[in-house]
Amino acid sequence: MEEKLFDAMFWESLHRLRLAEGQRMNGGRSGGRRSTAKGNSVEFADFREYMPGDDIRRIDWNAYGRMDRLFIKLFMQEQEGMYTVVVDTSASMNFGTPAKSVMAARLAGAFGYMALHAQDRVRLASIHAVEQGVIPEEGANAVVSQARVEAGLTGMQSLNRYLAQIEGLSFEGRTDLWDSMRKIPFPRRGCTIVLSDFMDRGADPSHMERVAQVLKYLQFQKQDVILVRIVAEEEIHPSLQGTLNLVDEETREELKVTATTKLLTEYGRQVERYRLELQKLSKRYQARLMEVRNTETMDQVIYKGLHNGSLEL
Repeated sequence: MEEKLFDAMFWESLHRLRLAEGQRMNGGRSGGRRSTAKGNSVEFADFREYMPGDDIRRIDWNAYGRMDRLFIKLFMQEQEGMYTVVVDTSASMNFGTPAKSVMAARLAGAFGYMALHAQDRVRLASIHAVEQGVIPEEGANAVVSQARVEAGLTGMQSLNRYLAQIEGLSFEGRTDLWDSMRKIPFPRRGCTIVLSDFMDRGADPSHMERVAQVLKYLQFQKQDVILVRIVAEEEIHPSLQGTLNLVDEETREELKVTATTKLLTEYGRQVERYRLELQKLSKRYQARLMEVRNTETMDQVIYKGLHNGSLEL
């Protein structure tokens, strides 16, 4: 990407933040997150009865004095969290001034920074669909969904490598969230953050079913989910007048419309209906949802994240 994404002010605003711990992590290396696994940290978790071979240093002699039975203390093990930051790199993300893709890249950088700063592991994934060849029986181009998943990184020494991955993203092609997301493997429990405008192919009632499939898949993979819907100000309040040819950013299809007051009012209703449907779906599948405008500052985005529980101080 050509636009400068990160500067000193950007990092300063993130310094005291961390990603909220939506669920206990399990199965990773030692790190800064509490896990359901029992380990050697100083935080007490539970008791269990002594078994031959247990470390006698963990015997609670006070409990033995009260109950005349041997118990050992269990402590909460600290392990690294696993974060997957998924960026929708379809062509519709190029819309707006500044483009929605710029906000997506900045947010991907922010989430990655917070994960690495907390000694967690983070990996970047990008999704979109491309036309590939022609389907003979239909006489149309085949649309193939793609998902590129980078290797997981940990430690602040990995930050520059992670940012280079973001800066190398190219926003093109179409969107098929469900078909692309199911190509991302999830080796263990963690948190998945999806950065998208959620303008899938055919944004109709069936589109919401595809978003539901994504959420069900992530739930099955034991992922805590944060959806970040990035919207251009021009999409919420379009300044259209007269008769126009509108061009689809992804398919390049054209639609001739006359921007009457009635049409713009109905458009506003549909935009609001779509927002409420996505909100309802997120609640049903226990995903946290943030709506971010392309013109918002990082401080405004941070306030929203603190408000909905995605971020914490």
